Amino acid sequence: MLVLRTDITQKLRSVRLLLINLKIFSENSDEFDYGQIWGRDTDQVKHDMDSLGIEVLGYRSNTKVPVSSARKHGINHIIVKGDKKKELLSKLAGKYSFKDILLIGAEDTDIEIAALSKFSASTATSPLELKMESDYVSNFSGINAYQEIGNLIFNAKGSY
Repeated sequence: MLVLRTDITQKLRSVRLLLINLKIFSENSDEFDYGQIWGRDTDQVKHDMDSLGIEVLGYRSNTKVPVSSARKHGINHIIVKGDKKKELLSKLAGKYSFKDILLIGAEDTDIEIAALSKFSASTATSPLELKMESDYVSNFSGINAYQEIGNLIFNAKGSY
């Protein structure tokens, strides 16, 4: 069992949407490899989120970000252009507010969303400015960061 700080657990329990900047899937996850610390596989994350009632949605601000890994893991995605805050709100169409979102960010342009989200995380390779704004900085990058954050949510919302 993973033990989380109480304040992190409380924030994670109210999350309804896991919003991911798809740029994390193009990061080299081997650069920050600290071994496997989770007993659950990356492929299990989407299934876990579905079982907890959390929607997983990826976004990208340009078409150069590869989405093949996101698709492989069953993550739907949207394209966001222009002002991210306004664009995201229109794409979410009133179904979610920023108070429902856990953001996994990867770029400086995610800082605004990180500040507004219920909980924000950044990867090990994220820019320093985003790390400073985030509630949590992953020890990993790429798909491993997605797995780590998924496991944090699963443990916080679990029946422990």
